[in-house]
Amino acid sequence: MFSYSLHSSRRSGSAGDTPPPVSDRIRFVIGVFVIISLFISVAASAQLSQRSSLIGDAGRDSLALLESSYPRVNRKFSASFPQAANVRWMRDGSDLYFSFLKEGKKSTCVFTTGGKMHYCITYLVQQDLPGPVATRLRYAYPDHSIFNVKEILFERSLVYYVVLQGKKDFVTVSVSAGEMEEVGRMGKAE
Repeated sequence: MFSYSLHSSRRSGSAGDTPPPVSDRIRFVIGVFVIISLFISVAASAQLSQRSSLIGDAGRDSLALLESSYPRVNRKFSASFPQAANVRWMRDGSDLYFSFLKEGKKSTCVFTTGGKMHYCITYLVQQDLPGPVATRLRYAYPDHSIFNVKEILFERSLVYYVVLQGKKDFVTVSVSAGEMEEVGRMGKAE
């Protein structure tokens, strides 16, 4: 069966350093945020595919509509992601959901209609991880390999959520600003 825990059983820092303790409440809030963000991005992707007639093709017409309807969002999005390709967007309530390719990688972002970005998730591969992050993961989890990588940008913070696969479990690790925290562990069925 599967088991999942938001409590960390292993913390790691650089050799000899002990990172400051992270309260259970903060760890819980981060875990809940990640889960909600993933559900929202999956829902947005599903809505984008179902409502493609509302947003048009990923071409000039769609971007022209964005520029005329939400000029602030268009400026923020264009400034934040100048190389975005295959941009698709839709409005749901007071939020705009974007799906696009960022340097060839699938990305999903959510902006308010006023132009504030809630978050952006980019799906990466192992080779896209910064060298120091990959090195710390290999050192802290030598018996695991990288299974999945997400880069999450929110409130001027950049966080990498990495799912590692071992023989008996999957481990989710959050890496940001030089800190690494195990945020979840799920056992494999035997």
